[in-house]
Amino acid sequence: MLIPTDFKENIRRNSPILWVLDKFTASFPWELLQTGSAAEKPLCVTAGMIRQLATSDYKTSNPVKTNNALVIGDPDLNGFTKAGQLPGAEKEALTVTDQLKAAKELTLEGPLIHASSDEILTALFKQDYKIVHIAGHGFFDEKILQPPAC
Repeated sequence: MLIPTDFKENIRRNSPILWVLDKFTASFPWELLQTGSAAEKPLCVTAGMIRQLATSDYKTSNPVKTNNALVIGDPDLNGFTKAGQLPGAEKEALTVTDQLKAAKELTLEGPLIHASSDEILTALFKQDYKIVHIAGHGFFDEKILQPPAC
């Protein structure tokens, strides 16, 4: 009921989607949206997605002045048992790295493949980045999104 009918048709076509969200709707896991049966794959698997936060109090007082890019792929999970390593995330990071290398005006950091959390945090705080691309796991906890009992 949150999604207009005509927009649902675009979702069913698996077209790339730009989500312009306010602070409230940004909290919903739109990437996990399914338009049909429970066996259907989530939207993030079948279509390209970008989230954009619409806000009236955004200030551009400190824009990034560098053209640095950081690519992180399939980070080291350090024995986290709920998930395994993702060869597809490594491949994605390498593909994105190749694409960014073609953009001569960017200075590329990485790719950080199978990097530890310490290595990733060090890289993130080492300099400002115009682009940060992360390919790895995401976890969804449906209990977080349950409405409170009345």
